[in-house]
Amino acid sequence: MAKEGAERPDVVQSLELLSESINRILQGENQNAILNEMMDGVSHFSSRAYFFIKKRETFLLFKTQGSALAKGQLSNVAIPCSLDTSLRRVFDTGLPFLGAADTFSEEKMVLTRLDTPEPATLYLLPLKIKGKTMAILLCDGANLPPFQPQALEILTNITGLSLDLLPLKKIYTTTLLDQPSQHNVAENSHHVFTASVEEPEEMSEEEQTQHRNAQRLSRVSVSDILSYKRDLLEKGRQEGNIYKYLRLEIDQAAAHFYSKMEEKIWKKKNYFELDLISHLAMGDKKLLEGFPFKGV
Repeated sequence: MAKEGAERPDVVQSLELLSESINRILQGENQNAILNEMMDGVSHFSSRAYFFIKKRETFLLFKTQGSALAKGQLSNVAIPCSLDTSLRRVFDTGLPFLGAADTFSEEKMVLTRLDTPEPATLYLLPLKIKGKTMAILLCDGANLPPFQPQALEILTNITGLSLDLLPLKKIYTTTLLDQPSQHNVAENSHHVFTASVEEPEEMSEEEQTQHRNAQRLSRVSVSDILSYKRDLLEKGRQEGNIYKYLRLEIDQAAAHFYSKMEEKIWKKKNYFELDLISHLAMGDKKLLEGFPFKGV
């Protein structure tokens, strides 16, 4: 009992840090701000983290947290996609990887370029936009601070959702690499993320707030399913019917969403159903066959 009581403050603190990080990510006004908030949040749950983007046939290091690399060195870290590395595995499969650093035959090249000692465990997460892997977060599994894979996955998923929904915030964005970074990036870097923006519709301040609340609730609901039911989600994707395997979770999330949102809001823009299609079904509505759609 004493041990359980002693651990509780750490658990509470972790939840508070995670909640604060999620809120900061959701409040990001542009792509670079969202990514910076993600990296700050990651620092609470992993000793070192490296954010890679894919340019042509190379993984380029774009941001770091807790790294010994100098700012000017980041643009020099380029890992060929053809090498047998954890980066290649995660990009090809679109799935996280948690395992030993020596799992892949050419992983040492990655660690050498990052100028970091070989960790006992690596944890890599795909950052997806509209269901497609656009970047990869590589985390060191050392236990200082306490390594928390679930928290890292939640932060990555929330970041992907926030980037995907930037147009709905009515912000005119450019590509990720056109944004000023906290690190120096090669000037000839090519575009990675893009966001098209529709002409904003006139809405009252109250209605805008209601739409923001609907977006936020939808993101959190879908992110919970992505984070905690990944095995069932992948099985459903493989067999062509996600709703068959996640009926209970999706129905509960839908009921919660509609109970919190006014009908006039979700009838104008059904954020929950859009997120289901975009993030759970990777853009393929047929994977949600059987779900009683209301507005999409």
